[in-house]
Amino acid sequence: MQTRFVLLTFVMVIDTSCRGVDCGDGTTERDGLCVPANQTITPAQCGPFTELRGDSCAPMLPPTVCDPATTTPEVDDMGVTTCIGTGGGGCLAPIACPAPTNGTQTICGQLFDFETGAAFAAPDATGKPC
Repeated sequence: MQTRFVLLTFVMVIDTSCRGVDCGDGTTERDGLCVPANQTITPAQCGPFTELRGDSCAPMLPPTVCDPATTTPEVDDMGVTTCIGTGGGGCLAPIACPAPTNGTQTICGQLFDFETGAAFAAPDATGKPC
């Protein structure tokens, strides 16, 4: 009889030790403790060039703004804006030419006729892409 009592006590102890923690509303069990269900415990996986701000991912850089005179914005399925050049400004418009960096070379400009010094340009050029 005493063996049964010891065995029954042993089974009851094992049974209670295998149960999970019962947490209240708005909480969840993590590692045996009840914690708020909306608590961030590891960094969220935000997309490229975004960072976690509060409970959402936000862009690290300011939004893309295209020059309306020379580009058209094109937004892809991921919400990334790409500025597509329209060639606005015609052939005589100044061309943006960044300064070269160490070990690189930048070549920009307009083609000129060596004999007359005139810029090569079609008389009806609009700068519209071919």
